[in-house]
Amino acid sequence: MTPLPAHGAALVVALALLLSGCGVFGTDSSEGPASPSSSTSEATTAARLGTYYSQRLDWKSCQGTLQCATLKVPLDYARPAGRSIGVELLKVPAKAQGARLGSMVINPGGPGASGVDYAAAATRIYGEPILKSYDVVGFDPRGVSRSAPVDCASAKQFNTLLQSDPDPDTAQERAYSDRLLRRFGRGCLSRSGGITRHMSTVEVAKDLDVLRAALGDRKLTYFGASYGTAIGATYAELFPDKVGRFVLDGALDPRSSTLQLNLVQAQGFETALRSYVGDAYYGIGLPLYDELYWTTLDGALQAAFKGDGTQMMALADAYLERKPDGSFASNSFQAFYAVNCLDHDDAVPTKDLQRHQARFEKAAPTFGRTFLYSTTACNQWPVHTGKGGRRLDAVGIPPVLVVGTTRDPATPLVWAQALARQLPGSVLITRDGDGHTGYGQGSDCVDDAIEAYLVSGTVPRRDLTCS
Repeated sequence: MTPLPAHGAALVVALALLLSGCGVFGTDSSEGPASPSSSTSEATTAARLGTYYSQRLDWKSCQGTLQCATLKVPLDYARPAGRSIGVELLKVPAKAQGARLGSMVINPGGPGASGVDYAAAATRIYGEPILKSYDVVGFDPRGVSRSAPVDCASAKQFNTLLQSDPDPDTAQERAYSDRLLRRFGRGCLSRSGGITRHMSTVEVAKDLDVLRAALGDRKLTYFGASYGTAIGATYAELFPDKVGRFVLDGALDPRSSTLQLNLVQAQGFETALRSYVGDAYYGIGLPLYDELYWTTLDGALQAAFKGDGTQMMALADAYLERKPDGSFASNSFQAFYAVNCLDHDDAVPTKDLQRHQARFEKAAPTFGRTFLYSTTACNQWPVHTGKGGRRLDAVGIPPVLVVGTTRDPATPLVWAQALARQLPGSVLITRDGDGHTGYGQGSDCVDDAIEAYLVSGTVPRRDLTCS
């Protein structure tokens, strides 16, 4: 998913549910490979994690012809003998089992999106060459949906947070917003305990390697969209010798600070908005992810200009996964905060916002102030890691496909270009178009290149630009 930051909780404007590009890529002190470039990384890790790496998955039928299982991982990799948690999985078996290449693990982004739900829709997302060749396996990352889900607030409290001013401009409004965020963060600790401290992207990447071993694959084949690219890139750094065929679509730039991420994303949404033309917050955020929604947005805006905001609210509710009774279908936006604040503990102090305001408003007149204020959100988070943006060091990995789209609002093209430069031997595929991510968006050039790579191992000889 790609939630944008909408404050009050600097919380939301969109992922493959909707993605916001605030993430990630930090290191931590929990146990993992002694060195990212060590060829003995799995042996070192497996020796410490013992039964986790040797577990066998008990697949059971679910949702018709699909299969479900639970992967056991340690809550804290620094204490593998302590509490374990379950990571929920869903598998779509390969259509041509006789020609099966192995498993392809997928993640749609967020942070906070359900990979189980994403995999359940695999037949509508991936082309026949992929569906014939791979068991498609989705997982709910730790703290998300069915995998030890983080719970931070009641539906009423969360709605109060969502409905607060996204860009408070008085001292009183800012103090109120800070109180809401502080209460929300403390709620995560009091209602969910340990998982709140252990939802970082590094820990998810370590879970991913345990999953690879449990699937019986010597190397990992992976398709990550939006924030899912952060999981894949982090995995590549931690376990370079286990990287197989990787597609990172709608990429994030691991070097960026919270301030840089929000500035570039504000520009991305401004570009997408100018490509469409419109003005409203949550209701507009969702349609900007996919050009197919633009006609829906046309009707919603026309009605809103006549005084009927019903359709705009319906779009906002769809974006937030909010039910008619005010409750929420998933914990995606609560998990969004928990992951981002662990990965990017470099929030901008509220007192420093004014000196950045002119730059944000120039870059994004419509969205700039809201994105700027969202940079303060993690100041009120109760768990601090000291992490921030940094350049990746993924030496020794095979060629990876990185995909970017010219007018992607959530993950602007410059991020894909930056990530491609940091992954040795990678190939950049650029889709000239609108909407979020590149695969399955109507470009045969993009789809054919990705499918040839995943199925046949054919790496494009040079970077591609596709329409």
